[in-house]
Amino acid sequence: MPATSEGPKGPAKEDVSELLAALSDAVESGAGLPAVSRAAARLLDASVALIDRSSAVLAVAGASPDQERKLLSGAEGVTTVELRVADSPVGELRYRAKAPPDPTIARLVTTLLALELERARSPEWESEEVAGAFVAAVLARQVTDRGDIVARGGELGADLDRGAGVLDRKSVV
Repeated sequence: MPATSEGPKGPAKEDVSELLAALSDAVESGAGLPAVSRAAARLLDASVALIDRSSAVLAVAGASPDQERKLLSGAEGVTTVELRVADSPVGELRYRAKAPPDPTIARLVTTLLALELERARSPEWESEEVAGAFVAAVLARQVTDRGDIVARGGELGADLDRGAGVLDRKSVV
């Protein structure tokens, strides 16, 4: 069998090292989640979708529009794997493979994707958590000094110098 042929379980053994190298290169170079997802798709011989913990679709690779719809809807034949770093869920990988991938390769890919997702999204998630804690503290009247509120809001990118308002959707009719 030539080095570039594919067997019943995806890429031939000779290709696996090249595909692993491409995935490693994408992660090491900081190429971003779309490039890492494309490399993962080639290694798994599958269409893949990478979704973060807030259900935002971050990357879809190797998929036609029809395959993308199937991946995102969780249609038949789509495998969903929760991506975790330690005990924390960071998102999920959905893939639709032509044949079941080697379990060791699949585990390696999901581990790398989880770590890359966590690395790429951590600053954003931290910022959201800090902003949420600030708003909760203001609404709970734990922070009441106007100057402190304006300053902390400014640190988070909100200009509160001229005031602000809050709508509670439970109260809106």
